[in-house]
Amino acid sequence: MNILSLDGVSKTLVAAPLFRDVSLGIEEGSRLGLVGRNGAGKSTFLRILAGTLEPDSGTVARKRGLRVSVLPQLPSAAPGASLRDFLLEGDSALIALARDYEDAVSGRRRVDPKALEALGHRMDHEGGFLLERRFASLCSEFGLPGIDTSMDGMSGGMIKKAALARCLSVDADLALLDEPTNHLDLDAIELLEKKLANA
Repeated sequence: MNILSLDGVSKTLVAAPLFRDVSLGIEEGSRLGLVGRNGAGKSTFLRILAGTLEPDSGTVARKRGLRVSVLPQLPSAAPGASLRDFLLEGDSALIALARDYEDAVSGRRRVDPKALEALGHRMDHEGGFLLERRFASLCSEFGLPGIDTSMDGMSGGMIKKAALARCLSVDADLALLDEPTNHLDLDAIELLEKKLANA
């Protein structure tokens, strides 16, 4: 069964067509690679799959409630951000829930006691409390420092590993990894291969 289908999708940027009339279906459990030269439109195509960019023509159909996790090609951390802050910047629904809960508990966002209790129930029911353990486990496996460490001064490879930990921490139906091995050492590439093979 397809979790995502494209029919006749086309996209043009800056007057140059990147791709035309693309039709494909992505089945649950499949693993696909997108290969092309630089500037061919791979990142743009992934953004259309993720739903953050609309095609110029054609249709994109997604399974209802499709959970998507995205690894950007060039992840970056805000100045002064801790590794925890970076991990909680993810765009999945579970990470957004954990971020809301952390903001409420820390006082960064004022909520009444009933709203905080409701957030806590959602965290418990949806697995938000397990998320920090997943973050810690993945960060450890990728050789990252403690979760409260500042991201300032981290190399491109360390930031990429942190972005992978964020992307792989959630149970997504569709994980979109844009050039996932850029800046990674061989050990991290082998670990990523194992994670994807067992996903």
